[in-house]
Amino acid sequence: MTTNTKKQDRKKINHRHFLMAVVAGIVAVGLVMGCAGTGTAATPPVEPAPDPPDPAATGRIVQADNELGFRLFKELFTGEPEKNLFINSQNTTMKLF
Repeated sequence: MTTNTKKQDRKKINHRHFLMAVVAGIVAVGLVMGCAGTGTAATPPVEPAPDPPDPAATGRIVQADNELGFRLFKELFTGEPEKNLFINSQNTTMKLF
């Protein structure tokens, strides 16, 4: 290997190390800047958790939704056992409200 080739190899290695150091520095600065808070943003007030739903009311809603599904099934079912019929009564209820 000639002296000129060795110098070129060292330059390539030094250039790679330099580029890696620059990229690592940019990444480090980006992480620090992204994690650093400005301190000027106000902290939003914490709202209390909503009250849990009434179990009796929830039961009535579920029962009404089921009744709607069965009534809808009876209306749409034509008595053809070879065909499948799928009804999403919850989706239908949501569309009504």
